[in-house]
Amino acid sequence: MNGYGVLRGSPDRWVREDGDTTPHLQIRLLDRTRQPWRIAVNVQSDTGAEVGSLSQQEFAELVRSEITKWKAIASAAGVKPE
Repeated sequence: MNGYGVLRGSPDRWVREDGDTTPHLQIRLLDRTRQPWRIAVNVQSDTGAEVGSLSQQEFAELVRSEITKWKAIASAAGVKPE
């Protein structure tokens, strides 16, 4: 997807903002150059969605399992890699 990427860093500070109809957790993240980034996380969804997080190891395991699953589906459908 164009315009999207991965932001990697360490949380520096955070504050919960409850004054709105959709409360947010404001997180300041510092990248490897100490550049600060602001991340707003919706902490109360009216759609039933939940915020989740994964460690690097958990994410790697998820990606490997998805690759294995979709490779088998593509193969069964006769899809050839380009």
